[in-house]
Amino acid sequence: LQGYRESQLLRPEVTGKLLSAVKAAGDRLQLMRVIYHPDGSIEPLKGQGSSNLLTVARANALLAVDQDYSAGSDVKIWLLD
Repeated sequence: LQGYRESQLLRPEVTGKLLSAVKAAGDRLQLMRVIYHPDGSIEPLKGQGSSNLLTVARANALLAVDQDYSAGSDVKIWLLD
């Protein structure tokens, strides 16, 4: 993107523990909206459809889901704020 350094485009990445299990969506990568809590826990949001604006507004991070994860798994997320 014109005028931006690469470091300005990359989102901060942190690791945390999932509060509930997450299932992969078949054989494609899914970017799931989640809430990253100050204690390091990660809460997957219900309603991941493209028309669900409530989860878009509530999410402060994204989780790349390419496999199933159980509750308590350590996962990396990208912070949005």
